[in-house]
Amino acid sequence: MGTGACNESSTQSKPPAPVVGKAEYDSLASLVNRYKVWYEILLDSIETLDGVIAEKEEVIARQKERLSLDEQTIKEKVSQGNYTYGVPPAPPYRKLSYTGGLLVMEECSKGKTLTGYVIEADLEHHTALIQDEFGVRETYYIEVDGNDFGRRNDVPRIFIPGMKVRMEMQYCGSGGFGYIMSVKTLRR
Repeated sequence: MGTGACNESSTQSKPPAPVVGKAEYDSLASLVNRYKVWYEILLDSIETLDGVIAEKEEVIARQKERLSLDEQTIKEKVSQGNYTYGVPPAPPYRKLSYTGGLLVMEECSKGKTLTGYVIEADLEHHTALIQDEFGVRETYYIEVDGNDFGRRNDVPRIFIPGMKVRMEMQYCGSGGFGYIMSVKTLRR
């Protein structure tokens, strides 16, 4: 008898699946259809985004290529020594020179000889804006120690916008302020 009782429990059928009404079925079908539409929109958005990213990458690559060509052109011009972008036209050449102070001041160091172009000068404040041969502009102080700057007739004729000059320099302080110790004009 004990075995028969076990058999009865093992042969019992599972409870029947719940029957879904038409309203529930329709709402589930509607929900599945909405998810399908959202999924398709998501896939379309991803494809569109992939296309936009590809276009942006292409534009960036073209810009990098164009920049590298511009950089090559600039390097070629600089290596040829003809970089004068932003420099005023050359004034008539005069062979002139000026020597301010040849002694390097305290807390200063002598710099390399600098060749550049005068962009503008403020002779009242003893400063000149010079653009070097690589296009870098810097304001330099004109050294006046040992000379009466106001009586020097050649100084205003040297610091004419567009004049090419070679200068002996010293740099002072932690900011590296440049002082022109001597200058002479060069032919452009």
